[in-house]
Amino acid sequence: MLKLTVIVILFISSVKSDGDDHDNGHSLFDKYDSDHNGVLGKSEFSTLFMGFDAWPEDHRVSEHEFVNGWTSRNSQLSEPGSVTLFFFRTDLDGDRVITQNDINTLFSMFDENGNTSVSRQEFCDAFSAMYYAIDKC
Repeated sequence: MLKLTVIVILFISSVKSDGDDHDNGHSLFDKYDSDHNGVLGKSEFSTLFMGFDAWPEDHRVSEHEFVNGWTSRNSQLSEPGSVTLFFFRTDLDGDRVITQNDINTLFSMFDENGNTSVSRQEFCDAFSAMYYAIDKC
């Protein structure tokens, strides 16, 4: 049943209307670039995902925490069904929680040039490829 749900979510997410009013990747990047230096360090990148860890803070983000957190903080990027897809794509080891291990792996995937920071363009390229949510960068 879970596989069917994921397939349906993937399908819904891939069928986007042309008039979507999604925010762009640069705005999302800027929201989490807390020191405004034009790159996301590991800590800033981690905050984008691990910041949804709600009470009790256990350094693990459940699907429920992720969906609620993402929807409340990034509503402009919250198509119906797409937030659950974001969760499953971020939970890289498939254990149904997002941990720092998932984020460390994800950071390495986003950091295309391996310089231990994620530039605005790297973020936009990788986020668009992984999550299909950013229409323009």
